[in-house]
Amino acid sequence: MIWENMDTGERVEGVVGRTSGRIVSWIWKGRSFSSWGHVCIDCVAAGVSPDGGVLGRLYPLEVGKAVTFTRTWAGQRWKDRISVDSVERIEVPAGTFDAFVLLRQSEQVDGDWRAEQRTWYAPELGWVVRFEGFNNRGVGERWQAVGFD
Repeated sequence: MIWENMDTGERVEGVVGRTSGRIVSWIWKGRSFSSWGHVCIDCVAAGVSPDGGVLGRLYPLEVGKAVTFTRTWAGQRWKDRISVDSVERIEVPAGTFDAFVLLRQSEQVDGDWRAEQRTWYAPELGWVVRFEGFNNRGVGERWQAVGFD
């Protein structure tokens, strides 16, 4: 996959491959990850799997469904809420897709860090075609799929 930062124009070529169930392995800027379609990039490492448990309750994806959970990541406790906000037909340079728009809200339990991430998840790909995330410190990114090999 080829991704483009919508604000800076930076392009990144990544590799995406299915590992098992809904968990996807991918390489981004030389680092390997396992996640649920980029919706929860640190959930799998924190032991929160999309193939059962709390994330599994989002399936089948339907507007209005939501889950809330607490996880431990990098020695910190985090509270997350992931909701299926809408279905949109989205056009990105890589094509036009029917996508579920998922909102992930994260906050540090014993701190003041908060963030929101929106992803446009295309079921036909099993992956996202656009994502954007911003935290309460003013840091954020917006990326879209430019092409697939």
